[in-house]
Amino acid sequence: MHANKGHFTAPPAGQTGTVTWYLDTLLDGDQQSAQLQVTVIIKGKTTITNTAMVASDVPDPNMANNSASLTTSVAAGGGGSKK
Repeated sequence: MHANKGHFTAPPAGQTGTVTWYLDTLLDGDQQSAQLQVTVIIKGKTTITNTAMVASDVPDPNMANNSASLTTSVAAGGGGSKK
């Protein structure tokens, strides 16, 4: 995880959970970005949904734009072999 501002909390490597990015005060119209790299282990065909949400202590006049999701379909793979 990398960002120029703020700090992260995340589950330990190899475990599931939520990554949270805490930012200090942002000015009106300010933008920040972060890079996260995760490994997803699945078995068989499935979908994976990544959701990003934002929250603030300051009242937000437009709550409708505070989250976004992306769902990816994963096909069953050939995988390794069992001995």
